[in-house]
Amino acid sequence: MGMRMDGDKDKLFDILLDSARKVSMGAYDETDSLMELTNTDKYPPMVAELAEAFGMMIVKVESREYNLEQLIQEIKEQNRKLEETLAGSSCWKALRCT
Repeated sequence: MGMRMDGDKDKLFDILLDSARKVSMGAYDETDSLMELTNTDKYPPMVAELAEAFGMMIVKVESREYNLEQLIQEIKEQNRKLEETLAGSSCWKALRCT
């Protein structure tokens, strides 16, 4: 039996809102209650669909954030190598002194 939407919708939307707040603060691993709402045997289809869509957004945001962090690390490493290479250059030394 599914939940009655009229009596429990505030609770369901509170769970969705709480998950949205956690994700907006970067807490991607605290989504168990959201994933529970995707169970169509227990919850209305509209709520389950919304929870599933929200879960997919979380996965995509987390993936993009991870990729950006990796790119930043690569750029920092490349910058460090470039600075090391230029540090021995007299031209670089002249630029740094001006």
